[in-house]
Amino acid sequence: MSEELVLDSRDLPILVPFIVLALVLAGGVNSAAGQTATALLHSDNQVPGAPDGHTIDTFGDTAVNRVGGYGVILYTRNGTDVRTHIWGNPTGDPGTLLHSEGLYGNLQQHRFGATFGMTDSGDVAYRAISDNVLTGAVNLNGVWIGDIAVAQENEQTLSFPNRLWSYLSVPDITVDGRPYFLGGLTDEPDGRVRTHGLFFGLDAAAVLKSGDTVPGLPHDLAWSFPVLRDFCFSSNGTHYLTQVKMKTESLADDNAVVLDGVGLEVAGSLVCETGSVPAAAGGIPNENWSEFRFTEVNESGSWLLTATTDGGRLRTRSEVLMRDGNIVLRNGDVVDGETLDGYFQAAQLNEDGDYAALWEQFAGRRQRLLLFNGRIILKEGDPVDLDRDGIVEPATEITHFTGINAMTLSDRDHTGTARIYFPARFDTADESFLPGFFRIELPEVKLFVTPETPVAGETLEVNAWGGIHGNFVALVAVSVDGMPTFTQIHTATFDSTGNFRFLPTVAPGFAGHTVGIQAWGRGSGGKYRPSNIVEVAF
Repeated sequence: MSEELVLDSRDLPILVPFIVLALVLAGGVNSAAGQTATALLHSDNQVPGAPDGHTIDTFGDTAVNRVGGYGVILYTRNGTDVRTHIWGNPTGDPGTLLHSEGLYGNLQQHRFGATFGMTDSGDVAYRAISDNVLTGAVNLNGVWIGDIAVAQENEQTLSFPNRLWSYLSVPDITVDGRPYFLGGLTDEPDGRVRTHGLFFGLDAAAVLKSGDTVPGLPHDLAWSFPVLRDFCFSSNGTHYLTQVKMKTESLADDNAVVLDGVGLEVAGSLVCETGSVPAAAGGIPNENWSEFRFTEVNESGSWLLTATTDGGRLRTRSEVLMRDGNIVLRNGDVVDGETLDGYFQAAQLNEDGDYAALWEQFAGRRQRLLLFNGRIILKEGDPVDLDRDGIVEPATEITHFTGINAMTLSDRDHTGTARIYFPARFDTADESFLPGFFRIELPEVKLFVTPETPVAGETLEVNAWGGIHGNFVALVAVSVDGMPTFTQIHTATFDSTGNFRFLPTVAPGFAGHTVGIQAWGRGSGGKYRPSNIVEVAF
């Protein structure tokens, strides 16, 4: 369908001549323009509070809270002396050191674990390996909140009388300060593990443990490591989603997925190894679940799962991403011109229902792709902003997204902007493989216009994405040659992918003028949000 829109001189500043746009409304969406990855901290920066002589070595896991805060595990080095820290800010302001390994009570920490979490007040929960300077015991692992060990190897558990902690791992914390983690229980120091499980709260109550009977599962949980590392609690702890191991006779069918203490079903079928992937959920004929990787759930109960399947028409393995019981991405899908061929390296879900994923792409140039709501927003090879001015530096590029599931997606703030935090290695014109901690900001509606300097008679491509299917969106001219205006150019609705696209033909009347264009879309919660402003010089 095409239509002609006429804006007369009464709608724009007097200096702009009569303008005619022939608008051609088109289906589908082309590749999303890349986002700017801004380094919040990188190898050339100093870290106030770090030990003398220490410089940035590398970055690890990232975390966010619900009030705009962020953090990252930071490793600094001076020769062979490597120290671990957590760096960031609980309200989103410029980062500082939030916590560093040190001597707390009788325990001398000497490294942190791979994961951590952050509360809304800025407390951090993490795993630390420590030596007891009084007893001489070494390499004790424990779960800490700030400078307090809340669960420590060989010490008494609160929920299980006469049991001691044997090991503790993969800690995180709710935004109101309740930790959760995997752990093992023993009945004597350094003794045999008697119970494995997933524990929650300051009293470390068992959520799932060895031998439990879980409703909806065909077998009891296994004795050894019944809960795998792929578990998630929502930000306030209302819901949890996890992969579990059952007591079966074969390793091929011992894993399943549990949501809030019940075996997860999709279209009436249990999500478990060798179980069929229902056609109603997006499965193809003869497709079965094979492995599960990343799990996410939010406070509303909306969930995300990545998995490997096998079988299907081609009897091949496939990687899929499922949202609330529906497969929304899989191997073979074409996303912004890239045919997905690989597997997921990370996946995150926020409280607004947005999701982000890191994809290892095998086809063509092997590289990792960062996805947001099903669009490619960044690739290895893209340039980066190192001085936080919003402009990428020449001759820079991301060479490697680092870590497994080290990326974090924030909730949307009051402006509708979500943020992705991630560690990566980057190159400059002079140096290579440098460590950096990056942030990408994602307005609720993002506008892209190409080319940025069009000529009369040329087709201008306008894309906006990040909306909700069926919701209204308006394209508006907000300035002409720097003079403010607010003139509607075009209206549409977001398509099934949350995007819209149209192609106006550039009229001669635009020549010599710079027009600021903005999209206003109805997003989550029914609120209208403005996009970024794109200035197009005709």
